[in-house]
Amino acid sequence: MWQRTVVSLAFFTSLVRFRPDEPYSYASRSTYLEASVKISTSFIQGQRQRKLVAEATKKRDKSEESVSLPVPAPSTDNYAKVQQSGKKLEEGVALPVPVQHSDDESLKNVVVIFLESARSDLFPFDHSTAWAKEKVLPSVVEEASKAAREGKPNTITPFYSALTRNETSSLYIPIKSTSGVTLKSVLATLCGVYPYPQDYTRRERTDGLYHECLPHLMAERGACSKFFLPMVTGFDDQDVLVDKMGFAEGIYGKEQYEEAHGLTLDQDPCEFRPEKPRRRCLRGPRRIMFEFQHNANYFGYEDNIMLDPMMEWIDDKVAAELPFVLAYEVGITHHPFDSPPHWKHTKKYSDFKLVDGFLNAAAYLDDFLARFLGEFESRDLAKDTLFVLVGDHGVALGDRGVDNLMNQDWPGAFDVGLTFHTGNPTAAKRLRKAAEEHHHLSKGAYYGSIDVLPTVLDLLDVPDAASSREGRSLLRAPFDGRSLSLSFINPGSDLVLRERNWVCVTSDKGLGRPTLYDLSVDPEQERPIRLGSNEKEDQFTALRRWGEIAVRFLRQLKRDLDAAYETGERCDNCTLSVLASSDSLSQWHGIETELASK
Repeated sequence: MWQRTVVSLAFFTSLVRFRPDEPYSYASRSTYLEASVKISTSFIQGQRQRKLVAEATKKRDKSEESVSLPVPAPSTDNYAKVQQSGKKLEEGVALPVPVQHSDDESLKNVVVIFLESARSDLFPFDHSTAWAKEKVLPSVVEEASKAAREGKPNTITPFYSALTRNETSSLYIPIKSTSGVTLKSVLATLCGVYPYPQDYTRRERTDGLYHECLPHLMAERGACSKFFLPMVTGFDDQDVLVDKMGFAEGIYGKEQYEEAHGLTLDQDPCEFRPEKPRRRCLRGPRRIMFEFQHNANYFGYEDNIMLDPMMEWIDDKVAAELPFVLAYEVGITHHPFDSPPHWKHTKKYSDFKLVDGFLNAAAYLDDFLARFLGEFESRDLAKDTLFVLVGDHGVALGDRGVDNLMNQDWPGAFDVGLTFHTGNPTAAKRLRKAAEEHHHLSKGAYYGSIDVLPTVLDLLDVPDAASSREGRSLLRAPFDGRSLSLSFINPGSDLVLRERNWVCVTSDKGLGRPTLYDLSVDPEQERPIRLGSNEKEDQFTALRRWGEIAVRFLRQLKRDLDAAYETGERCDNCTLSVLASSDSLSQWHGIETELASK
């Protein structure tokens, strides 16, 4: 409601002036500010205030009151001064460093970072795509092209670009996300299970998961575990799902940060106005100030504020000599792709608002990752830690005339990148070997987020647990990917089944007529072929025959997943085992035919 979000300009006379090198301070009440208000639609609680953008034109240097709240460190975007891997940036953030040697060469810790909406051609930024040439300013594309010719990282995502190309201690490979829904993708990544084909995660968080997750398995080694994010923890009951995945110390998000820093209504009461009893009292002055400076989107705050809580938690575990699993879900690159007001490094990347916003958010995210991994380097923890950076799903930025992923089945909805990085010499050697093999990834073959956990378990030397998962370890032969892969369309009921160049898409919660695509002639899935729409023999006859098998397979898959979530055990010799071990539907078709004959 406009009545709930319009703020009087008189309020801005008491706002805080942001100083990168000082705590937040109340400016003098005689300070004159000019402000503008932007309102956006929130699909959490309807229309709500998203961000107040204000800029001071006249301020007094002398402040009257100081509030001790954490302030993000100054940005470290001067990557051009880093001449080689391992040299520190001006502000103390390191680029990927050479492998450090340790007396104990076993990995102890795992850090999994979910890169929100990190489509593989956008993070790291790829200037060579047709999309970039159409959507991004020519000057930006030319600058990135020049950097590539000179063997330098691009200027939008320099840190992550360097990380993915660090062949001494990293493995980067494009993959297909298991879901266009963040939490379903998180579940597949951390637990090696397929989510249930139903909108959002109600079934997954209420029934038992049919595999143990990474925190469960690491707990057997004495590891602690916690899930961090700068956003609300209650959307789709994420806090409940995190507990289900075995994070022993639960979740730390927007609400926990506010409570720890005195930003809740109990700690910072707002003024109740008897003359306006219908107006709700939702936020106090400190909370409003903090939101003004740090809101990233309608879900929560920017990522940099979470650095201190995460590193404090890690320092506690290191002091107690306890291994740990930390999962972090990025917030800044979530729609609507706004940067916090104090971020002074925004640039003009595109004439398209969403594209420009996303690329600026990507630049912020790149800086955040440099800071975060730099904290491990400064503590000499990189040699004990495996970092996994993976996109949760793709993103739509005006592609096909849409700006969200709801009900989107085209490749960009699922194309993401996956990076393994470590300073551990033994694990780094295995990553280097895998990187050499994966240069030969077969055309029409895939890896997915379902394959992350088996790879992590392989690197942790838990081969039995790795082999029992749905996915495949990227460290084991064959290295040419899988021909059969499955993804769940946002919000989760409909499916995409791929077998090399053939694709089958269900619609309308599986009740609509399936759609088929032949990627060999239609790589962007722009010319659908309706199953049963043409009975005449043509070039797509074989595809339609395969599509009939695929539809039966997907229907049986839902029944098998229903049984798996009900019993907590995966079925044998069924659709799930076929996805785990086979490269063709022909194997399942043989099983289906055999069962039908009995």
